[in-house]
Amino acid sequence: MLELMVSKDSVIKCSKGTMPSLLTVMSDNQVNLSSPPLATSSHHWPVYNILPFNQCKSWYNPMVLNAGLNLKPKPLIPFVDPPIPQVCIPMTFSKWEETSKTTVVNGDPAVIMTSKCQCLWQGEITPVFSSQFVAWAL
Repeated sequence: MLELMVSKDSVIKCSKGTMPSLLTVMSDNQVNLSSPPLATSSHHWPVYNILPFNQCKSWYNPMVLNAGLNLKPKPLIPFVDPPIPQVCIPMTFSKWEETSKTTVVNGDPAVIMTSKCQCLWQGEITPVFSSQFVAWAL
């Protein structure tokens, strides 16, 4: 089965974010798909690898919870009322899951289009568009 790999500057989305973002991969792993470095399960660090998704709309995010509870004149009821989105700061401390079973880079499995990464605020991060296509087009 052909696995579509995820590489540097691939577009990713979060189920609790308001906009897509990019997965950044530094060229330290020395495995490239024509030119962009290949992403592995270890490329999950907040802001360093996973850039913010503009705003977060998860009640589990303390900033979203604080904005809802401090709303005047009547505070929102968490998990009942819709949240007020706040600045997204991804909290992705666990490695990518459902990674490649066949491609390993420096001991870490490669991230593929069906991979997922969990955010502490209960968002699920998934690839949307692989920059591998860009490498093929060049």
